[in-house]
Amino acid sequence: MSFNRTQSAQSKTLSLLGIAGLILVTGACSRTTGATGAESEIAYVQGSKVGTALSESPLQAYDDMIWGTSDQGDHMRLMVAEHSHREQLIAQCMRDQGFEYRPHTVDIIFDDARLWDPDNREWVSNYGYAIVNKPWQEVVTPNPNDDIIASLTESEHTAYQNALFGPPRTEQGFAGFETMGCYGWAWEEAAANRLWGANSDEFAPLREAINRFRGDLNAETTDADRDWAECMADAGFPGFSRQRDAQDHLLNEFTTLFGTTPDPISSARSASFSDREIEVALIDLACREETNFTIRQNAIRWEAEAQFVTDHRTALDALRSAYEQRS
Repeated sequence: MSFNRTQSAQSKTLSLLGIAGLILVTGACSRTTGATGAESEIAYVQGSKVGTALSESPLQAYDDMIWGTSDQGDHMRLMVAEHSHREQLIAQCMRDQGFEYRPHTVDIIFDDARLWDPDNREWVSNYGYAIVNKPWQEVVTPNPNDDIIASLTESEHTAYQNALFGPPRTEQGFAGFETMGCYGWAWEEAAANRLWGANSDEFAPLREAINRFRGDLNAETTDADRDWAECMADAGFPGFSRQRDAQDHLLNEFTTLFGTTPDPISSARSASFSDREIEVALIDLACREETNFTIRQNAIRWEAEAQFVTDHRTALDALRSAYEQRS
């Protein structure tokens, strides 16, 4: 697929915080908030048809119980606190193995109101899909362990790294935190409360059911998707089937181009990529607005979610009860 505009087209890393940015890089079809909760309905227009839709996701509250908060600002604050806790745990683990490790602090500066606003043209003009340019600033202090590492002999350095990150691996892919030394152990320990529902064996069947449901739903191509894709093609970006395809394509391309670059943002190629990212994101936004995409898509998704909640009421009620009673 090419992102080159046609002649006839009209203008219509591994961070210290790890997964802190992953929630932000989600589909541009964001949650629409309603004044009276998930059971209320709001009017929407689809061509000449007028219908109603739930005002918010019936399944979102249960997702939050399993995976942690979906509020972007709360998520960022949680990640900073979790990072601090993780660094303390790493220091404890390394001491237990006879090594010194000094916690490495980090902070994030952001504005809650501007953290994630993909339906705002000014925000999209600055950040696109927030792949290259981020709506937050990560403040990292110099690594206090550099002088410790520099003082080690070669054999001591190998032992230190093995204790910190686990023994070297030759196979590709993620092998699990249990193979990643003190870092992996501390990551799991620090995230245990946030990912309580994700780690609970009791709710594994429910998680699997939700994942299958989400996968099937994401695989569907709706009328809203088709109208959006036609708009994108008219604007010079053909080849997409679903609205999420535009962002996914750019994310995959970014990973291919910069996946092995320690600091991709400093790369000269990143500016060119960012310009293209923002161009695509702005056309995406214009087409969502033109086709009334977000509210039409949410109407379909949330109706399906409401049925899922009805079909799995017993398991979801058990999840809520256990979540509220957890220590």
